[in-house]
Amino acid sequence: MWLNVYARLDGVLIVVPALFQMPVALERSGPLQPVGRADLDLGLMPDAFVEAMGASGYAEALGEHDALIRRAVGTRALSA
Repeated sequence: MWLNVYARLDGVLIVVPALFQMPVALERSGPLQPVGRADLDLGLMPDAFVEAMGASGYAEALGEHDALIRRAVGTRALSA
């Protein structure tokens, strides 16, 4: 799935499916810096991450998932 990736001021990555509009809830996060786009197999991500995107339209990438997203932005494609 193509994802738009942003960074909050605290460095946390925010991931939004590219087919969605930017969720209104993200306006509370403060300014977001675009990081890039990634084509990522969501099967690589934990269920909670995928469920958050489905429920709110975005998810936070933390820890090892942050690194996975950053690599996916760098390579443009990452799959299982």
